[in-house]
Amino acid sequence: MAGLALSGLASGVDTASIVDQLMALERQKITRLQHRQAAVGGQQSALKEIASKLATLRSAAQDLAADGTWKQSQTAESSDPARVAVALTGGAGIGGHTLQVDRLASSMQRGFSFQPGAGSIQISYQAGEPKTVTVDVEAGATLQQVADSINAKAGGPAVAAVIKNAAGQERLVLSSRKTGSESDFTVSAGSLLTADAAYTTADAAKLDALYSLDGGTQTPSKTNVLENLLPGLRVTLKGVTAAPATIGVGEPALDRDAVKTKVKAFVDAYNAVVNTTNTKLTEKRVANPASEFQAGLGQLYGDTGMRGMLGALRAEMTEIVSGAGINDLADIGISIPKSTASTSEDGKAGRLVLDEAKLTQALETDWTAVSGFFDDFAADVETFVKKQTGGSGVIDERLKSSTRNLDRLKDQVEVTNERLDAKEERMRAQFAAMELALQN
Repeated sequence: MAGLALSGLASGVDTASIVDQLMALERQKITRLQHRQAAVGGQQSALKEIASKLATLRSAAQDLAADGTWKQSQTAESSDPARVAVALTGGAGIGGHTLQVDRLASSMQRGFSFQPGAGSIQISYQAGEPKTVTVDVEAGATLQQVADSINAKAGGPAVAAVIKNAAGQERLVLSSRKTGSESDFTVSAGSLLTADAAYTTADAAKLDALYSLDGGTQTPSKTNVLENLLPGLRVTLKGVTAAPATIGVGEPALDRDAVKTKVKAFVDAYNAVVNTTNTKLTEKRVANPASEFQAGLGQLYGDTGMRGMLGALRAEMTEIVSGAGINDLADIGISIPKSTASTSEDGKAGRLVLDEAKLTQALETDWTAVSGFFDDFAADVETFVKKQTGGSGVIDERLKSSTRNLDRLKDQVEVTNERLDAKEERMRAQFAAMELALQN
């Protein structure tokens, strides 16, 4: 029975329990190291969150200076959009036109009865770009299967549908993929298909759309989409008009509502930086953390660096920028309320508020001055954020330092675990040797 280790059998002492308790005390060192890891990780997470809000602030400021924000655009409207739709494709002439639609463009149709059997069907355009497709029909194929095979030819001249006539007989109806008088096509199918005039367009000339612009002569069109009727406009015919529809084109103008939306986005982005940073600054640490989660809390509590960053950012928002009539954010309705005992929560927290009426007035008075101000202002915000997060910025340097600390603590945990594992193995071996000696 040599080698049998029954804890305490000879000594009467539960040596295994003693080892477990001793090692539990020793492994508190690991717990303390893990809590230090969590504390560094908590600080790193908080810094990353603030950095993310600063990046959003920078993007919002860049949007305010972007050319697209201040681009003047036109509007085009139709008095009857359900029948005449318009869309801008470029710079269009300012003013109005009338458009009477008497007929929409349609596609050529041909109907056929079907005689089951094996063979092939060839479909070809008669005009325009030559196009022919061949559809093989197997013996026993149904008319629906034939139609599905035709539709599977995505580049073919026609699409197919199966319908039933008044007598309940199936008919194959082919419709051109184009519209207008040049959408006719031919079908060669041997004995498989027989033409049915009841489902064939009688007069291909009537497939063109007909319209009159500004009371002029009636004009045909092979398509319902008129790209060149009016320069800078795409006109889509959707229905016949009982009376001429009016198409109106406005002069190029700034989309002030879009500008206001981006200004609000900037204010929200700034306030998000303030709210997030203040939350981290006021979150207290847990004195004796019972978990890694608790150990990670409050790692920026009262942090002087982040307090300084907030103060500098607030100064940036109130700094005077040289401009033509607009020198700071307050001139366009953006300000931080003065912090007094009776002021609002925004003022106490240092958040921006927007006076939309003042912004509207500034845009109406001279929006080019507002645009020029934001050009300089966005550059200043860009510079500020780079000082915090740009590669060698303050926050980035702190993140790099915390990463090095985490790596060092990780190594310490690994080394300590190895040392404690070896110590536990030694202790168990010593107690086992003692028990064996007593037993002998």
